[in-house]
Amino acid sequence: MDQQSKVNLLRAIILIRCLLVVIGLLLLYLFHSNLKTLFLVVIANSLLSIVYTPLSESIAPVLVENKKELFKANSWVSLANQLASVSSSGLSVLFVLWRKPIWALLGLGLSVLISYLTILHVPADAAPIKKHSLSFRETMSDFKHGLLLIVHNRLISLMIPIALISNFCFWSIWLLMPKYSVDIFNQYKIVYNVIDISFTIGGILGAAAFSKYHGRLKTGIFYPALLVGQSIMLILLGVNAWVKPSIINVFFISILWIGYGIFNSISSVLYFSIIQMSASNDTIGLIIGAVLTIFSLANPIAAALSAPISRLYTLPTIIVIFGSIMLFAALVVFSPYFNKELAKYDKK
Repeated sequence: MDQQSKVNLLRAIILIRCLLVVIGLLLLYLFHSNLKTLFLVVIANSLLSIVYTPLSESIAPVLVENKKELFKANSWVSLANQLASVSSSGLSVLFVLWRKPIWALLGLGLSVLISYLTILHVPADAAPIKKHSLSFRETMSDFKHGLLLIVHNRLISLMIPIALISNFCFWSIWLLMPKYSVDIFNQYKIVYNVIDISFTIGGILGAAAFSKYHGRLKTGIFYPALLVGQSIMLILLGVNAWVKPSIINVFFISILWIGYGIFNSISSVLYFSIIQMSASNDTIGLIIGAVLTIFSLANPIAAALSAPISRLYTLPTIIVIFGSIMLFAALVVFSPYFNKELAKYDKK
């Protein structure tokens, strides 16, 4: 990724997605196979996300002139992602109601076409490193290089274990939310939808607020507080489930997930901004790719452990336990050393 212009690479990915939609429409027209066509398009887009996700997290530094604007730029990236999530959720409901895959493909095609036409107006950044042919060996070498860059960056290497624990705790709880909604709040059918929508709304509010007020906040103090805020929201979510279910509890669930979404979106912007500020443009892609790969381990591990753990303890107890683990991990970030390192990024 760092061997290419990031803007040009983003253009290429969007163009490939446009072509995938065209191929999907052709397959739909020729073979009339709805399921196979959608399966192909979805799988292909998922594979593209392997590159797109770290690219979207490393694009901000090449779009701003100085690092003082990096927090704001990342806030807008986060806000755009949250708004896209809400829009796609609403559209997916319509597509399911219409039961015609062709409308889903046309909707996807229109969105990626608009994205491509928009990105054409963004000036391309210069490729910092001489290009060379892509191979599996070189890809693994780049990943190894990214890991070494993380190890040699003292702050990032210290932050990753904290973030990994937080991610694992979050996914362990999030994957239990369908069971939480059915087993505890079975008389309120809207609970899972409330959780999903509230989390997204919180993310939008957090990113929007941070984009406006980030200049007034001190990273060294604010980042640890955000981690604590996330953990407290989850602990209260578990405590809320110990009380007899009522519509008030459902409202409280919404407030808690909005709160978690706010804390999570701002802490994510801060986290990736710090990574970007601590790396050169030549290595941002390598570092973020390695970081996201490490983080991706939390989801499958949490998925594998959620079922056996749910048989050992009640859901409220499990949520409180994981929320407490996240809280203890967050408290480490309040140490003088962490605060000293984080405070350096308030001056950049």
